[in-house]
Amino acid sequence: MTTTGTLTETFTRTDARFLASRIASDLEQVHIFYPGLLSAEAVADHIREVVELLAYRYMDCADYGFKRNGEWIFRLRYKVRWDGWVVRNDESGGIPATINTVGAVFNSYMQYTDAFNALTTEQRLAFKKTKLPWVRVGATETPLATGPSASCKTYGRNGVSIDRNLFIAS
Repeated sequence: MTTTGTLTETFTRTDARFLASRIASDLEQVHIFYPGLLSAEAVADHIREVVELLAYRYMDCADYGFKRNGEWIFRLRYKVRWDGWVVRNDESGGIPATINTVGAVFNSYMQYTDAFNALTTEQRLAFKKTKLPWVRVGATETPLATGPSASCKTYGRNGVSIDRNLFIAS
């Protein structure tokens, strides 16, 4: 079996916007399927954050979804691969529309690259205050409820891939 891909080293803000648009489509489906849990304004802010973090190569992983009782019951995880290989670029979408969200709240969690973490505390704070729609502070990763998790989509552009993992509590 042979796998082919494209190796490149030039990643631009336009590429960041393209990849962010894939995440935006997913989050817009969440907004449509689950009214009142994620506003259109919040989707726009999340995407502004993703564009900036991708453009500066600071995004490692982002989680979006619903929590209930301190656990994810539905989570979209976007793991960025900065290794230069793009194997495929799937269409966005395919968000399930039948999740029981009674008592759930929308939440997000961001993990940063080593390049971001190598900045001084002052540099990280300045970047967040000037480039991002909000300043995220000191959260810990939330556990998953019981259920299956599967990698289901890959979004790729110009040497950067984002693997989408979908978790739904059983």
